[in-house]
Amino acid sequence: MTVENIIRSLEDQARDRESSIDEADPDCIFRRDAEALRGALSMIRGSEYTFRLCVAQDGRSIVDMTVGANAVPEEISKAKKTIQRLLNEFAPIAAIPPPASPAPLEPEPDEEPEPVEAQPSAESEQPAGVAPAPAQAVIRRPKASGMEGAKGLVILYCETCGGIFGTFLKGEKQEFTCRCGSRIDLTKPMARFRYTCPCCEKVTWGTTNVEEPSFETRCICGNSVMLTWVSKDKEYRG
Repeated sequence: MTVENIIRSLEDQARDRESSIDEADPDCIFRRDAEALRGALSMIRGSEYTFRLCVAQDGRSIVDMTVGANAVPEEISKAKKTIQRLLNEFAPIAAIPPPASPAPLEPEPDEEPEPVEAQPSAESEQPAGVAPAPAQAVIRRPKASGMEGAKGLVILYCETCGGIFGTFLKGEKQEFTCRCGSRIDLTKPMARFRYTCPCCEKVTWGTTNVEEPSFETRCICGNSVMLTWVSKDKEYRG
């Protein structure tokens, strides 16, 4: 039995004793029982916490939510998840520029090579006063395993519109049509990904055609998760 269930049971018992108190009898046994049960509840609960989320735009409040929780793990975890869910729902999402052109796929050598840095193009021009972005390591993918297509949970990058989105393929497919109308080739080598959502703690895994060193996705609960390429494991982790 969890602490939350114990508290609920004690509260029910205390209310039951209080409903049976004889107000004319100062020594009523139900009064003493109710006081003892309330005292036990206070000891178990200990401190109380208040979680508050306030999101405002241009001086106008969009959401102002307060969640109370007793000092027990179940209630604190529930309050944190509630605040996180509201934050994901109401907090603005900054516009993310489309990723740069992906590096070409290269077969995995027998030995793990040293990370190769992408050299900036001599023809590229930087706006005045803006420092050039740091070079990123090229992700080396393993050779194709012979699988013609992809299936299951996939996170796909569309080269035409620059969108990154997730979908579930019930059967093996060789291509997928993006919402912009472009067709995404699924016969190219795919990389594995795996992450545990810090909000709902759900473990999710699948494959992706993304080739950036890191990218952002969303869990089914709505929480944002950052995935980063781990060379030694040859997969994205989050």
